[in-house]
Amino acid sequence: MPKQPEQESLGGLVGKWFKTQVGGWNRTPSENRREEERTENEIRSRVRDEVEEALTPQFIKDANARHEAERERRRLDEYASKPQREVMISFGGSVTGSLTATMAVEVDVDRDDDTLRVSVTAPDGCRVGNAGFSALEFTVYRYAGAGTYDFAAMLDDPEVADSWDGTQCFLMTDPDGEGFYWDASYGPATVVVGAGERTARARLTMQDAGSATLLVDAIIPIA
Repeated sequence: MPKQPEQESLGGLVGKWFKTQVGGWNRTPSENRREEERTENEIRSRVRDEVEEALTPQFIKDANARHEAERERRRLDEYASKPQREVMISFGGSVTGSLTATMAVEVDVDRDDDTLRVSVTAPDGCRVGNAGFSALEFTVYRYAGAGTYDFAAMLDDPEVADSWDGTQCFLMTDPDGEGFYWDASYGPATVVVGAGERTARARLTMQDAGSATLLVDAIIPIA
């Protein structure tokens, strides 16, 4: 799992709060109030966590540590049990870079529902350019084998449009983050399935909650 940034100390948070009181930020009054509220909430949360940590008996801490270690072991075992294939992926837009690496690839072709679902999970610490890469997943509707599938055209089908909620096409740079998603308003998205249904090339225009755009180009073995 990618290394998480260090938390700001409680003293540092108090210093930030004090700065909002004396007008030390170069912000408008409304921005200053929002920063004050955000910092106060973070201080309350940090104090609550530190008090809870101090009052928790050691045997409970040890049990929690064993539970976390077991959960991590199961996660690694699950990852190792998935088919491993060499994936090529590149990013453009808010993040730039490319990577070729062995990753876990799960492919589900449902001939009855005419769908292709591809899920890629990267090993821990995987990075593309200056960003992490954790997972990519997409679903192709009205799937009929080799060919080009345009996501915007798929949504012209009322049945597909009614079931589309964004989870059918997403990318995670961090397993604990909010991720990037595709929507027709963000730009084009296509999946080209090669001859013999051996590979899928996904070109996706995605955005995160902050409207940062990520251009994804991934070549994935699916057979």
